[in-house]
Amino acid sequence: MKSTTAEGIAWVPERAQIEQANLTAFLRANKLSDYDTLLRRSEEDLAWFWDALIRHAGLRFYRDYDRVVDLSRGAAWARWCVGGTTNIVLNCLDRYHGTPVMQKEALVWESEAGQVRRWSYAELNAAVCRCAGWLRAEGFGVGDVIALYVPFLPEAVAALLAIAKIGAIVQPLFSGFGVTALVGR
Repeated sequence: MKSTTAEGIAWVPERAQIEQANLTAFLRANKLSDYDTLLRRSEEDLAWFWDALIRHAGLRFYRDYDRVVDLSRGAAWARWCVGGTTNIVLNCLDRYHGTPVMQKEALVWESEAGQVRRWSYAELNAAVCRCAGWLRAEGFGVGDVIALYVPFLPEAVAALLAIAKIGAIVQPLFSGFGVTALVGR
């Protein structure tokens, strides 16, 4: 590790780290010589950049998008992955079904008292599926807004992902909002 703080740079990675970096792989995959070339290309062609990044990251879609971005209503109202359908659960859990990843650690939670709980991807997936099944049985579905007011426990992650899995919209709440803000939401 090199320190060149006099030049305004706090740390420079070793050559081996650079070779193994995701950015290096992205540059090579897109035949770009360096970061400055990537930066320039991303600024000149926003759609190219995000399409390349989505594909490089291996994000999955149930239905592929027709256009990566639609700026016809202005940048503030950009529409992304137009015509495509995906779900965060598809990309965070479902993609690993039947792979060794399901046995790896997905979540580590520690209480203020030091209690630790660990869930594998398989355990998280099981909790998500149980919660999603319950939500569907209660009549919730695509487009419904479901307020989530739970303490920071592993079950909160499962609930958030279960809401996304059924295509509903999460409305996060927490005690710091106060009564008026909670009622308003």
